[in-house]
Amino acid sequence: MDLTPEDLEMITQGFSNSTNVEYIFLAYYVTYIYYYLTTLTEEMSVIWPQKLKTGKILFLLTRYSPLLLIAIRLPVDYRTFSVLPHQICTGLYLASDGAISKVIIVSAEIALLLCLHALLGARRRYLALFIAIYTGLTLGAYTVPGYQIVIQASHTSPISELDEALGYPCTWDEDISQSARNALVAAGYVSLAKVVLLAALALAIFAMRYRGQSNSLIYVIRRDSGAYIFSLTAIRFGGAIVSALRSRYAYSNIPDATFSGLVSMIVPILASRLLINMRKTKEPVALSIISTLLFDPPQDSSDSSEDEFDDPVAEMVQYQGLGRKKASGRMVSETRPTQTGVATSEV
Repeated sequence: MDLTPEDLEMITQGFSNSTNVEYIFLAYYVTYIYYYLTTLTEEMSVIWPQKLKTGKILFLLTRYSPLLLIAIRLPVDYRTFSVLPHQICTGLYLASDGAISKVIIVSAEIALLLCLHALLGARRRYLALFIAIYTGLTLGAYTVPGYQIVIQASHTSPISELDEALGYPCTWDEDISQSARNALVAAGYVSLAKVVLLAALALAIFAMRYRGQSNSLIYVIRRDSGAYIFSLTAIRFGGAIVSALRSRYAYSNIPDATFSGLVSMIVPILASRLLINMRKTKEPVALSIISTLLFDPPQDSSDSSEDEFDDPVAEMVQYQGLGRKKASGRMVSETRPTQTGVATSEV
């Protein structure tokens, strides 16, 4: 294959950019797998005993969709020095970028929306209004404009000599029309509007909850999982800005790859932590809504712990005569005779 100096420079630059993007995503993949393995015990103890309600479904989607995305992308996007049929490459791309990545975003945003509704303590009709607005904006971003670019980007050809020599399993056509690029930018602005509304809702709810009590703002943020909520919203906001302002569709775009990794790997972590924290909340209004929409009512484990510590005080009963034998499991600290000559034990 004869290459001009210009072609060689373009290939070298493209390979360098592609390698940088691969390392960026690989770092996110390793981070997510590490998080999954280190929190598996907590998941089994907190989530698995729950009934299959909305909260558990959202948790499983946000928890396991990234693992499925990693399993699909690794053999397609990285140099494995094996060749895949180009039809399989197209199908795997549509499954990962066309379906799973969208499930990750939508499940995380719905989890955020439901948790904000629980913190707000509003009626069901307000939740229906939130869901209606969110659904309209999501469909506007992901239907026609979003899938137009996904379909065109999924087109592949039989493996080229260059890709086979470099070790890549697929050859992508990368023939994206200008109308698809413009549609992608328009979808980015719709996503940006959606995230702005979510951020405004989060700020309004925390302002209301902070104004209604005397604790510090830091305390309110920690109590109500504000760190997870604001971090998740900030990442989605940054990703929407990058998507809306991109000048062209290219995977060698480092900022786009950085925020894409944050959205696909870090946002699910924040959403799952938010759901677990809301499951453990003790705030009465939020707990009532969570028990209705997301999870089962929590078991009151405080009773057993209180009984454990309060048992010696609650059982200050004097046993006389043969009744002492019923307290054989208790420690008798002092025994003294009474005026009637019958022994009395004090616990």
